[in-house]
Amino acid sequence: SIGCGSQSIACGSQSGPLKLVNTKAELEALEEEDEKVQDLLEKEETFNAAAVQHGLNFARRSSIFAKHPKFFQSRETVTQGVGVGLVLFYNTQLFLILCSLIIWYAMGLVQASANMTNSLTWAGEQIGTRCLQGSADLVRVDAVRFATEMGLMCGQLFVILSLVTFGFLVLSLHFTIGMYDSNVASWEDYTMKLTNVPRSMTSERKFMSLLDEKLDALDPQTHESKIYGVSIAYDLQRTIEKISLATQITPMIENLIERDDIDRGWCQEKLAPESDKRKEQEDRDKKDFEKMLRDRSLRGSGEAFVVFKKQKYLHRALAVFRGIEWPQEMLDEQIDAAKDYHIVEVSGTMSEPTGVCWFNFNVDPFWFNVRFAQVHLVALALFVLFGGAAYAYYCKMMRPYLQADLPPDQDDLALQVAGNGVGIFNAIIQMVVQGSVLSMGYSRGWMADLTIFRLNTAVVALNTASQLFFFCWRGNIRLLLSEASPRDITTEYAFYINIQTMMTPNMFFVQYILNEVLTALAQILIGWLVLKAVFVWDLGNPFIKKQLLGILDMPRGFRSTERLYAREAEQALRLPPMLMSLEYTFGIVYPAGTFCALFLLTDQASNITGWLLVFTIFFYVFQRLGSLWMFRETTHDSTACFMSFFRAWGLVLALLPTATCWWLWRRGVLPMALGAVLTPATYVITAFFYVVVVDYIEALFMPDDAEDAKDPDVAKVMEQRGFSWWNVNPVYVLKCRFCPEFKGYEVHEDSEKLCWPKNFKMASFVEPGSLFRHKDYKVSIHHRHSHSHRDPEQA
Repeated sequence: SIGCGSQSIACGSQSGPLKLVNTKAELEALEEEDEKVQDLLEKEETFNAAAVQHGLNFARRSSIFAKHPKFFQSRETVTQGVGVGLVLFYNTQLFLILCSLIIWYAMGLVQASANMTNSLTWAGEQIGTRCLQGSADLVRVDAVRFATEMGLMCGQLFVILSLVTFGFLVLSLHFTIGMYDSNVASWEDYTMKLTNVPRSMTSERKFMSLLDEKLDALDPQTHESKIYGVSIAYDLQRTIEKISLATQITPMIENLIERDDIDRGWCQEKLAPESDKRKEQEDRDKKDFEKMLRDRSLRGSGEAFVVFKKQKYLHRALAVFRGIEWPQEMLDEQIDAAKDYHIVEVSGTMSEPTGVCWFNFNVDPFWFNVRFAQVHLVALALFVLFGGAAYAYYCKMMRPYLQADLPPDQDDLALQVAGNGVGIFNAIIQMVVQGSVLSMGYSRGWMADLTIFRLNTAVVALNTASQLFFFCWRGNIRLLLSEASPRDITTEYAFYINIQTMMTPNMFFVQYILNEVLTALAQILIGWLVLKAVFVWDLGNPFIKKQLLGILDMPRGFRSTERLYAREAEQALRLPPMLMSLEYTFGIVYPAGTFCALFLLTDQASNITGWLLVFTIFFYVFQRLGSLWMFRETTHDSTACFMSFFRAWGLVLALLPTATCWWLWRRGVLPMALGAVLTPATYVITAFFYVVVVDYIEALFMPDDAEDAKDPDVAKVMEQRGFSWWNVNPVYVLKCRFCPEFKGYEVHEDSEKLCWPKNFKMASFVEPGSLFRHKDYKVSIHHRHSHSHRDPEQA
């Protein structure tokens, strides 16, 4: 849906006033792109091809790189308009590089001090010879020495990585987030959330007048209003004649965007419906919208957002009020009869306006829970399906060679193929989980992001662990090293070699690259192919064309199978949002898979940890360069996913003391029964206390919502950001454009001046990734050259 959570856009740099004037460099780039469209438009038969090209141009302009071309080189990342969540994510990638470097170096020390390779090779050669007993004794001595070294190193690693983790967390909370809060004025700094608001309250003007009376005591010395404005979240999940209001409102917003693009010159008029049809559609939309208001079909959701002029007014209101008594005479007997609206609850807001899913308020709890259960069942079904496919592959391609008793390295190619297969399976799981969760109906983007991270990490980790064990296991591991034979030890070593073969480099890079392709490039590539096939290449009859167009996820369907309009091409080729939840998964699953080597008799763990180091570096560079082209600019206005990652990171770190206990058990230091209890208990207890420490650090160092040292006032925030609580609210935009004085639904006085930046040409809907289209800029074939020679500030 439009403007939904993590998909939504932080439009505008926060480091200075929002510049809605194109620079000379921007003009040149835009002219080059629009020239391709213009060349196609000069030929009557290529209108559809021009629309496709227009859609591609829009996708490029809405990418993160187009908005922040120097973001990779910039050190002042906290002042960029991308949200604190993205800044924390990039810092977390540096943290993973540091941890991987420490682990790799530690495993190198183990390899140097406890060389097992020669012993294992020699023991394998002695199997079946008369020297077997002597070789067994020598190998056991080396194995015990290795177990001692590895157990000590795992304990030291746990201490070092825990200190690094807690230190990084303190720095992130106290400095990164603190710096962001102090340097960047956001809407959250001025906004108070109200819940349990009567659903009959649908007039922002009346609501603000009522709140002014209630909050007048905040500053008795001044009698002017402390409130800048009120934004009501409307219930668009309500159905009228079995059709939800969201289904009716969405086409109206789409039509509005299409008309405004033409008026601002961002869309060639030939790529849109004729002017008389656009006027007819506008009149129909206005008539239908007024009917909603007249019938009182459009009601509040129970939530609203109050924006104060100064931060001090917000903090005083939150300190003084826990609730606001609602005048009972203002309640509607029919609309408000089902609930007690005596007290309106007051709290701070955890979202920016673009972090709110305006179409998802008042989702039916029953159907939400049904979809929640469905998402988990689908993920489980995929796990079972891929497990069956892996078993079939194993039986056909690997079991015959294993039964022939070939050496462990004879199935290297099969294991590499299996590793690629696991990577493909995990990428598909991630794509399905992302799409399913985003359609559940969360009203906040960070909530959806958090659910995606938790579910995705759990399912991908389960699938990876099960298939690693399934493909790599070659026989029982002798628990006590004093009883292990050369064959036992070489079998265990083969287990590690197989894990390394599957994971490096295949699973590391194949899964990650496929994830980026399936979640980003595949969407726009499929859209491009479908548009080309239907509208340019004219493949198939009308029925086939409709089926092909049905593949695309569109807010509004295509109006024809013969003619493609620019707005339809934009929606079909739109870039996906950049979700931190999917990316954080790699930071949990890959290190956990690498730590399998810490539990096996091998001094080659530096190989797999070295590959982990290479991946984390590649991961960071790719995210700072490649991903900026593939995703649209996204608001990450919450630290929830960041904190959830670091709580899950404890599940990885807990493997280290568990490995120490494991080696004590195998050396015989711990009795058999005690080791069986203490080893898993170590993992559970360590993970528990780690989370306790993380929660304590968060409570101690997370910056509070104190008033910033510099308060630029809320009007300047809107000029800097470009978006507001009103111009991303679809119902408010439609009210402003169609019927601003409709009784019972009145908008704020001077609404266009109050709720839109000064440089906006009109009161338009601010859509994710499209702030550039609100610039007053027109390019045509007749005065392209005059634009290129004008001063940038005059262009």
